[in-house]
Amino acid sequence: MKGQTLSFDGKTICSTSRMERYENPLHIVSAQVSALGLTFGQEAVEGKSNEIPAAQRLIKMLRLSGCVVIADALNCQKETASAIIGQGADYVLNVKDNQPNLKKDIADYVQNEQLRKTMDMATTCEKSRERIEQRAAFVTSDIDWLDFNADWANLRCIGAVNTKFSVKGETSNEWHYYISSKSLTAE
Repeated sequence: MKGQTLSFDGKTICSTSRMERYENPLHIVSAQVSALGLTFGQEAVEGKSNEIPAAQRLIKMLRLSGCVVIADALNCQKETASAIIGQGADYVLNVKDNQPNLKKDIADYVQNEQLRKTMDMATTCEKSRERIEQRAAFVTSDIDWLDFNADWANLRCIGAVNTKFSVKGETSNEWHYYISSKSLTAE
């Protein structure tokens, strides 16, 4: 597994809402190695509200040494980051509104044009039928200023991805923010 990227994500099994033996729809947290097309581990829970502890249990059960764990904003938790580091792995965690101060600090840094110019940057553009998607990734290891730096196990860099979708002349513009225990490039 060393060198692999595992993504942790939870999904609700909608058909279980109609089964009498389940009070709530069944929710499964999976660790997937997408490069190999494998699900490496799963933890079933009743309801999405139990996903965070289920992901933390799954992290502690798996041999993750040398891997990079990617997780959505729900799992952007200090305890989850510590569990990943405790297994000898690195993390890339999506930062959203469940970590409002961290998100604001990263967004303020990235949205400052002068600071953004100092960040490592990479861009891509894809066209599929009538849809054009442009992505710009930004990364920096300059995080000494970050108030919450010491709260996150082995935090090494922050990043952002700006995604622009154009379909039939209509354009949307979204920003996504990240933290990582591994020093990354924008590429």
